[in-house]
Amino acid sequence: MKPLIALSSRDRKVNTTDGYYLQQSYMSAVEKAGGSYIGVLPVSDHDYTHIAELCDGLLLCGGADTDPAYYNEELHPTAKLVKENIDKMDLALLDAFLKAKKPVLGICRGHQVINVYYGGSLIQDIPSQTESMMIHSQKEARDVGTHEVTLTQDSFLGKAGDVYSVNSFHHQAIKKLGNTLHIIAQSQDGIVEAIENDQVMGVQWHPECMINDEFHFNIIKTFIDKTKK
Repeated sequence: MKPLIALSSRDRKVNTTDGYYLQQSYMSAVEKAGGSYIGVLPVSDHDYTHIAELCDGLLLCGGADTDPAYYNEELHPTAKLVKENIDKMDLALLDAFLKAKKPVLGICRGHQVINVYYGGSLIQDIPSQTESMMIHSQKEARDVGTHEVTLTQDSFLGKAGDVYSVNSFHHQAIKKLGNTLHIIAQSQDGIVEAIENDQVMGVQWHPECMINDEFHFNIIKTFIDKTKK
């Protein structure tokens, strides 16, 4: 039986009505790597214990910014926050899967949510809060790599020193690293691009959009394989 992966939904307005959606690229990537999926919508009590019991793993998807109140900072003027119930859902989902001792993969926003959950903080706007001259919010197509990341230690991504081209669609990034997390990849300007510990994996870029590339396919496949154990 294929492992069942919980995908975190995201919010958007359809005409003037609030709605939730799953991005096709995440669904396709999970299926290509040998998994099946369900979408998770926010619930009023934010108790996702039953989802963690039902599913074999959690994929925290990309999306807009996390409320900086979760890491005790004031809101930066460039921030574009998700709805409050999305923040609550992501953190509660993560908590439920960690307590169930099941694997978690965070992509872009999901990678940042993992860091915040573990007590870390975020750079709220790379262009205005760092000296980096790199473009982390590319205009090119989503399946095009625009900058390199270097692996800083052996990890689920590969061997220390390996270099890969990745895509990039974010203006926030990890500042203070969360407890128990390890930095496993960085860009040339020092931005944290990937993290892990015994149960979670996080990448700042979007491997699901570059799934035809072996390196990026293996990120999703490694996560799916972990859910089978």
